Amino acid sequence: MRAYLKIVFCFFCVFFFIFFYFLQNSFSAYLSINPKVEPYSLNWCIITALKRNLTLKEKKLSVLESQKDVTIQFKKMLPTISTKYSYVGLKNVNVINIMGRDIAVSSHDNYDWQIIISQPIFEAGALLNNYKAAKIKKRITELELTSLKNQIIRDVKIAYFKLLMAKKILEERKSAVKRLRSHLIDAKSLFEVGLLDKNDLLASKVALSQAIQDEIKASHDVMLLRSQLNLLLRRELTAPLYIKDSFIIPERVLSFSRALSMAVRNRPELKAAKLAIKKAELLLDIARSNYLPHINLNAIYDRKGITPDLSDNPYGQHESEEVSVVATWNLWSWGADKDRCQKASYFLSQARINYKVIYNNISIEVQRALLKQKEALNAYKVAKESLQQAKENFDINQEKFREKLVSNTDVLDAQDLLVKARTRYFKALADISIATSQLDYAIGKAYQ
Repeated sequence: MRAYLKIVFCFFCVFFFIFFYFLQNSFSAYLSINPKVEPYSLNWCIITALKRNLTLKEKKLSVLESQKDVTIQFKKMLPTISTKYSYVGLKNVNVINIMGRDIAVSSHDNYDWQIIISQPIFEAGALLNNYKAAKIKKRITELELTSLKNQIIRDVKIAYFKLLMAKKILEERKSAVKRLRSHLIDAKSLFEVGLLDKNDLLASKVALSQAIQDEIKASHDVMLLRSQLNLLLRRELTAPLYIKDSFIIPERVLSFSRALSMAVRNRPELKAAKLAIKKAELLLDIARSNYLPHINLNAIYDRKGITPDLSDNPYGQHESEEVSVVATWNLWSWGADKDRCQKASYFLSQARINYKVIYNNISIEVQRALLKQKEALNAYKVAKESLQQAKENFDINQEKFREKLVSNTDVLDAQDLLVKARTRYFKALADISIATSQLDYAIGKAYQ
């Protein structure tokens, strides 16, 4: 009896072990298939896009490259140390005749080794200006990086709000289908008791079919806009993307003068254009420096010998040290120096013109963004009021239809008016959010 109980106990233990094992695996598989997904915020999308954007990574490398150029130009102002080893083979040695006898004063083999320390003393400001120009170029590259970041942030915001609008419209299309199905049930009930014409029943069915088609189109719009946002985030185009409901409604509207002053102060493109003028002025000074002499200070250690190891030089001085100041002045180069100066002056004129062009373009961009924002704000207020009226109108017509106080056409018209009102409302929310994002970009408002 005890042995039998032991066998039964073991059997149940094994059974429960297998049961709980498969239950755990099934639950884990369910979680993997249906994970709990936290909706992504706008900030998360912006940060992710900035981290993953390949063009941004390339521009960051350009910043590092320009930093190395600054270091190179600085080191050109420091002394340099070089060495030189040479060999000269003479077929006939040099001789002098003393009292009728030829005496050799050189060897067939002549070896020479030098260590040279050179320090530029005067380059007419060319070295210093090259260093300053390199620093300006680095700063311009950093501003280009900031400009690229602002463009990415703007593009992500626009894609985010468009996708959010499309999802809201899809939800409304689904709600419209539910309302029309509920209305069709009421219409069938009235038709069965003879209180509704067949034409009205068919009209309800047609309205439902059209609503289903509109729902399909809205779902396709969501898929396309989701792919666009996924592309900016460098994710798979068809990857699921759940976003938070976060439209932007500005508390106040800036004046044009205030917005333009912010753009002039903040836009990296204008800052870069100003620095480009300074850089062009330095390049002109560098070109003019060729008209003046260049002076170098050199210290040379020289060792000569007749063997490769320079161990001995019986024909002259074995070792020597010298310090020299060398001035080099290019007196004639067929007008090349003048051409360089003219080229640099043209470049300076281009930089000044480019600043004016960028300033004008930004001014128009700010004005356009402000007008779009004001237009979107007015549209939002109208859409909000229209939506409230459309809701009340639909509820009233639906109740009256059940009491046979209004026709089927009145209910369908109220339903169509409600769908259009909600669509305009969500579009107005998206438009005002997009317009605000474009204005933030236009005035150079940094992302926080």
